[in-house]
Amino acid sequence: MQVPQSTTGLTAHLLGRPGTGRHDASAPVARPASHTTSPVTSYATPHAHDTRVAPAVCLSAPAPTPSGAAPVRPSVRAENPLEWALLRLGLAPLPLLDGYWGMATSRALLTAIDLGVFDALAGDPLTCEELATRLGTDPLGTRVLLGALCGMRYLRCSGRRYRTTRTVRRWLADGALVDLRDSVLFFDDLWGELSDLTALVRSGETRNLHLDGRGPEFWRHYLRGLAAFVPLVSGEVARKVALPSGARTLLDVGGGHGMYAAAFLRRHGALTATVLDLPEACAVGRECIAEVGLADRFTWREADARTADWGGPYDAVLLFNLVHNLSWDENADAFRRAYDALAPGGTVAVLDSEYEGEGGGISLTAGLNEMLFYLTTGTRVYPEATIRDWMAGSGLRGIRTRHLASMPQMALITATRPRA
Repeated sequence: MQVPQSTTGLTAHLLGRPGTGRHDASAPVARPASHTTSPVTSYATPHAHDTRVAPAVCLSAPAPTPSGAAPVRPSVRAENPLEWALLRLGLAPLPLLDGYWGMATSRALLTAIDLGVFDALAGDPLTCEELATRLGTDPLGTRVLLGALCGMRYLRCSGRRYRTTRTVRRWLADGALVDLRDSVLFFDDLWGELSDLTALVRSGETRNLHLDGRGPEFWRHYLRGLAAFVPLVSGEVARKVALPSGARTLLDVGGGHGMYAAAFLRRHGALTATVLDLPEACAVGRECIAEVGLADRFTWREADARTADWGGPYDAVLLFNLVHNLSWDENADAFRRAYDALAPGGTVAVLDSEYEGEGGGISLTAGLNEMLFYLTTGTRVYPEATIRDWMAGSGLRGIRTRHLASMPQMALITATRPRA
């Protein structure tokens, strides 16, 4: 399981005066006579005429690019001189942003995608009432959600009509540069695990989401969300992994969506691939590979890679985003299995998150990745030196690490099984 680096556009209201004005809060909304406002809604939502709404402080981060970008680190962006001064003086209440606004903006975005807000606005702009009718939602609740999305800069409002911004068209729509809708909905699937973090840290009793009977929607969001990013990096990966001359067989262990293996097949015309993964993952992978027209060159083996016979001999074995899902002992065993599955002269390639150490030097991306792996599998990112030790201990030789311009925080480590 790997967290894709995605754009962040989070807006929080602070300090007590009007914001940027992108959302027309004064627009009337038809309110059913039977509607009753809960105490929570009354407390949390300002009335349309209430001017005690604060200016926006936006959490922003650069979007991933095919050429590679600096590690994603959300930051607070001031929208007026007073906010700038408060940030420079360290007086902006950043814990408030982390503690509530991050949660609220995440929930608003997940709700918008789940309800189909962006899809409904893909054509002509709509009023709140028109959108609520199309979605079958409550008009007042719809207006509140649209206001949050305008503040987050996913929508714009002009003349009481709402339209999507370039951010949505680039990342959350059909024909997008990278369609992140499944990726974001996967975060919705993780909401319960994040809510359990306190109990997990206290007890250490973690779970493995791959093995607890999750349904098809979870696996679709999970694997399609990861697959969306593969085209941005797979070409570089396939170029940097040298396969034996005349290679014909490749084993992708835990390959799920199969898209990395597909990149190797495109580069090596005689190559065929076998994906070894759990049945739920293979079901999604078959769909992904059929969509790219390579189904006739793939074989799917539905099994738990920790206990199954890997078969062989193969000219190449891929262990991509697998190592961080396994325990220490399971990894040592996996590399022995990889060695046994390789033909003499064959190549094993590992692609995994790069370990940044512990303490104050760790980046936000690395720190949150570590937390995600702990939440979802009870495991962690392992140091490169440890992975190399596992490789060497299994008998692999010629161990080499490469870094990727298209995915800077990933390590690509290759090795070969000696011919004699």
